[in-house]
Amino acid sequence: MNGLVDPGTKEVAARRSARRHRRPARDDGSSLVELLVSIVLLGVVATGLFGALVASVRGAATHQELSTMNAALNSSAELVSGPATPYVSCSSTAPSPMEAYQAALAGLGAGAPLTAAVQSVDTWDGTRFVTACPAVGSRTLQLVHLRVTSAKGLTRDLEITKRSDGPA
Repeated sequence: MNGLVDPGTKEVAARRSARRHRRPARDDGSSLVELLVSIVLLGVVATGLFGALVASVRGAATHQELSTMNAALNSSAELVSGPATPYVSCSSTAPSPMEAYQAALAGLGAGAPLTAAVQSVDTWDGTRFVTACPAVGSRTLQLVHLRVTSAKGLTRDLEITKRSDGPA
């Protein structure tokens, strides 16, 4: 033999096999930087989605609280303006219209974290509603200011009129 390797020998076959199984110079895998960038991007997207979810839950809770307050305000208006609560003239000594109408709301809101209150009662003097009891004029119409307040401090107001069945 002259020092040349016979193409059919095991050495040549091993070299060819090694060349075939070697990876090319570029790597098809991900680098550490690419992996970190993808993790950061996933974190940003997850944070945005979580923020949107929290905002949605808070909005739903506020909406539910306002709906409960509106229902309580409507119930308050029905209690005060309905026939179960008689008209109380501003000239009566006890109880005052505000006290009498507030007493009608005593059971409202039991079990719910809100309060219903009569803010004021104004009386019609013939031309406008006034806080003081008019000496003259019609005293058969009252403007009752109702307010419902939640435990979180949200308020809803409503004004209703209360009419006397007969002369005051």
